[in-house]
Amino acid sequence: MALDRTLFEISLKESDQNREYWLNRPWLAARRSDVQSADILVVPWEDFREGAPALFPQGSADLVRELSQLGSLTFELAIDEDQYQEILLHSKQFRIPMMVVTMLAVPALAGMLGNLMSDAVKGNDTTDQVEMSLIIQGDHGRSVSLRYKGPPGRLAETLVAEAMRCFPDQSVAPALEPLPDGSSQPHP
Repeated sequence: MALDRTLFEISLKESDQNREYWLNRPWLAARRSDVQSADILVVPWEDFREGAPALFPQGSADLVRELSQLGSLTFELAIDEDQYQEILLHSKQFRIPMMVVTMLAVPALAGMLGNLMSDAVKGNDTTDQVEMSLIIQGDHGRSVSLRYKGPPGRLAETLVAEAMRCFPDQSVAPALEPLPDGSSQPHP
């Protein structure tokens, strides 16, 4: 029996799915003004299943509530409440919903996600993986899609390192590194 399992994967692509793209999707009308002012848009998977044009991975609304309580960044689900649907996929992966973020907010978001993933995998099997996508919008409207699939412990540092590689001319604050007691400190 051949073993064929992805252990670590990063994909970087230029993207036209920037903030404006997501704010103008057909399933976002009633809440558009609320969502527009958010620092980070949490966006659905498009056309993941036939008949369901916009789906979120299970637990997305809970994750948004949790992230909103962790810091000063504001998060909004980019969908009207009556359109919100989750999908449950069985596997040993933590699926984080896709997010649209500015380059300047990447380190703070990465630190928050790193801390949450560190807490989530405590005592779990080491084969657990995180899967997520970010649309990072830099200056002058250029956007990059960053897809991460790998160990939870490398999520924060990988997101920041790859974002800085794509936008080297934009200064960013240091990422937050989780400490054993659950608090965070700036990553050197």
